[in-house]
Amino acid sequence: VISSSAETAGALDKAKFGVASPYVQLDRTEQIISVASMANLSSQIFTQSILPEKDKRQSVVVYGNQESLGIRFALVDDFPGKPDSGNSFVRVFHAMNGAGSIDVDLTTTGSSQALSAAFGQASGYLEIAPGTWDIRVKRHVDGTIAASSANIFEAGKAYSLIVEGEQGYFVKLIQLND
Repeated sequence: VISSSAETAGALDKAKFGVASPYVQLDRTEQIISVASMANLSSQIFTQSILPEKDKRQSVVVYGNQESLGIRFALVDDFPGKPDSGNSFVRVFHAMNGAGSIDVDLTTTGSSQALSAAFGQASGYLEIAPGTWDIRVKRHVDGTIAASSANIFEAGKAYSLIVEGEQGYFVKLIQLND
């Protein structure tokens, strides 16, 4: 459950593993964002003070595990607008346990691109042609394939690909429209 100290009506949103939540609008006043588990709402997993700005979008990414890494969180700045060129922009956020860093290959007819990210980090945005791209996520250290999918990117939009789960067990690749 994600909540804000400035919101008295209750939680901003509830998030589930592997499911994108919509953006919520926040007042432009300093506030504390906190995340708690549905299993124990009184115990906050993390908190962070933020000052929302006009036309600035941010995503909260919760990742890690309870056994060894701990539950972690990142507040990531999202693309501030639409690409002007008629192309698409895409980046990757690495939230997959079991890999210090990942490499992501994007291929389509006649073109290939690559992105990389360290655990808990987002790559920069990459400009690509709109269309269907084959995505392959690999663990950087040994090239082990973690996930693959075919994703459609539309002209004039920016996307984040979130790689989450656990290498060798269950990895999910979700696409967010920034």
